[in-house]
Amino acid sequence: PFGTRKTGVFRYAFIKEAVLDLKKSLKELGGDLLIQFGRPEYVLYDLVKTFKAEKVFVKKEVAHEELQI
Repeated sequence: PFGTRKTGVFRYAFIKEAVLDLKKSLKELGGDLLIQFGRPEYVLYDLVKTFKAEKVFVKKEVAHEELQI
């Protein structure tokens, strides 16, 4: 997935740095951010099992490129 036109090396590095910075900022405020990698359907399934979630809210993709994945 990384190395495509939309997620090239530099874009990936920027997003990674921004997300890790957000995690650090949240920790300083007493919170946290769980970061997961993988296909959403598998990651969400595992998270539901792990945290015994009763509800999951998601947003449907509407952009053409994302719908083609």
